[in-house]
Amino acid sequence: MSIKKSIVSSFVSDTYALGAHWVYDETELKNLNVNWETLNPPRSLWHGGKERGDFTHYGDQTLFLLEFISQNESFNKEEYYNFWKAKMSTYKGYMDGSSCAALNGMGVSSNDLSICGRIAPLLLCSSSKEEFLENVAAFTSITHNSTLALNASAFFAELLWLSQESNDIPFLIKTIRPNYPMFEKWIEEAIEKKECDSFETIREFGPACGIDGGFAGTIYLLLQNKSFKEIMMCNAKAGGDSSARGMTVAMILGMNVETELPSEWVKEMKNFNKVNNLLKKILISTKKPLDTLQLFNEVLGERVKEFKLPPPSFEVMQCEIIEFDEVEKSMLVKVPVLETWLNPYSTMQGGIIMGVMDNAVGPLSMLVAPKNITRNIESKLIKPITQELKYIYVSAVLFEAKKKRLIFDVLIRDKDENIYAKAKFTNWIID
Repeated sequence: MSIKKSIVSSFVSDTYALGAHWVYDETELKNLNVNWETLNPPRSLWHGGKERGDFTHYGDQTLFLLEFISQNESFNKEEYYNFWKAKMSTYKGYMDGSSCAALNGMGVSSNDLSICGRIAPLLLCSSSKEEFLENVAAFTSITHNSTLALNASAFFAELLWLSQESNDIPFLIKTIRPNYPMFEKWIEEAIEKKECDSFETIREFGPACGIDGGFAGTIYLLLQNKSFKEIMMCNAKAGGDSSARGMTVAMILGMNVETELPSEWVKEMKNFNKVNNLLKKILISTKKPLDTLQLFNEVLGERVKEFKLPPPSFEVMQCEIIEFDEVEKSMLVKVPVLETWLNPYSTMQGGIIMGVMDNAVGPLSMLVAPKNITRNIESKLIKPITQELKYIYVSAVLFEAKKKRLIFDVLIRDKDENIYAKAKFTNWIID
């Protein structure tokens, strides 16, 4: 599974859909001045001011949600509404009816499909399927508080959650289908038409914004045995609200680690760096720690008996190994900033900072080299570390291994990638 790829996929699909989004006329679609192989500027008058590589207003609002979750590491309906309202009050893109109405208060009723494709970022702050479905329902009810929209978002949320465990989308649809009898007819129609021409099928179901029509078209696309790029192209060529269908399909396809996103589409998405940085921030801060004993047992085997594990100093400082890459010979350790470590200036004491860095280099050196000891440390303290940070992240990488000498590069950062200290450790192999 790949939550990150799922979210990136939904943004990529929206960027790609911009070119032909909300073009409905069949003759115009078949003669549209776009290159279906790549990204395009919008050809619809509804996207004034948008350019090639931009999001539609759906992608923009999904980015608002990702920003909120990145800042808060959780979802609260009232707090998000205030955040969203502040963003939308100065928003220059297209404002759909439900968004305009919701500026005056939550609970606006809408049956548009687009809300279903914006839910992927909520995976980042949901530890269970139940919590995810609750968060999706709360999010949906702000601007799409109708029975149809709440059930449709729940359907695709459940499908998205289960796609973390299985890539068999037809099987997953079959599994959850009985839970949503109101969609039985549309699911059956999509299954019956899955071998038919995509343009004709989506147009027959209805290419407009509503769930009535859009739901069946989305299921149809999910059932296609084609590449991500081919499915997105089929979707865009059918016109109408291609972004709503595409984002919903893309977040589910993207959960499969084998799904290949067109590299050109990703690179030319204007907000790629922003999306990537927000994801990196939240994924690091919410990532579950590795089991230290299990990691050492798996890598060291019988050699594990030579050491006292977990290292007492590691436990005293409440360190957690977040990432270990045996190929890159790198490690990321998460450490709380405790009051007992502060000096009279209420910043982390210098010796403690050295100890924190040693608690990244030490475990890494044990996993990637024979028994070794620290011979020299060259450090630079760049910014004061205060309790306001709550946690710091220590990255260590084996930069050089020459005969018995090992050189490790170490950085201390916060979740926003700000650097607070750096060091070079020189260790010596003693075996």
